[in-house]
Amino acid sequence: MRHGFRSPAPRSSGVVALALLGALAAGCGDDTGSDPGSDSPSASAPRSAEPDSGPLGKTEVRKALLTVGDFPAGWSRTDLDDDGTSDLDAEDETCDRFLDTLDGDDARTDASRDFEKSHTGPFVSSGVASYGTGRAKKVMRDFARLGSECRAFTSKDEDDGSEVAFTVKPLSMPDFGDESEALRLTGKARGGASAKEMTLTVDLVLARVGPSTTGVANMSVLGSDSQVTAEVMERAVSRLRRVQDDG
Repeated sequence: MRHGFRSPAPRSSGVVALALLGALAAGCGDDTGSDPGSDSPSASAPRSAEPDSGPLGKTEVRKALLTVGDFPAGWSRTDLDDDGTSDLDAEDETCDRFLDTLDGDDARTDASRDFEKSHTGPFVSSGVASYGTGRAKKVMRDFARLGSECRAFTSKDEDDGSEVAFTVKPLSMPDFGDESEALRLTGKARGGASAKEMTLTVDLVLARVGPSTTGVANMSVLGSDSQVTAEVMERAVSRLRRVQDDG
């Protein structure tokens, strides 16, 4: 998990949160993508009799990522990568498996792209991962099941001892793609360079379109704007659908 950001509060607290944000956005990759070459209330029902399609190529996956034009005025591209990011880990076994699910390690191809409203946020990470239809369905099942079973976890930055204590709840969102899931994580960040506690809100939405998933993670220290999350998620699904249809 490779993402961090320039936080207005202790930077290390943001690093922990953005490690999660970048991971969930469906691939834990970067804008160059990867090509390993190996084979709830917010959920929408999968389509029936769906053909089993193979994964997209890395060029197609990058085409499916959000662009600045998909955002309201005032947003811009950013790079949330940071050398100081820490691995996310949870003491609870179920939550640990949930975090592992976010890695996207089983994807044949994946890529992500990051955006910000300002240097203090909010921040959005867009990601696409392609597996093949059967595997993509399993990713959605695992995400839904483990997301419903994991209700709280604490993640630490081992470098300076800062930590974020997250609670996990379902998030009401429209249905997206062939099936979708949405969660809201609320984190209390403490420690590190400042004793001031900071509240982080992360909206996580993951949708499947055939053999691929597209995800949006929207993080803010002032409270997440779910309308923006829904709008950019709808555009993310439309982009992925177009790429799938063109292929």
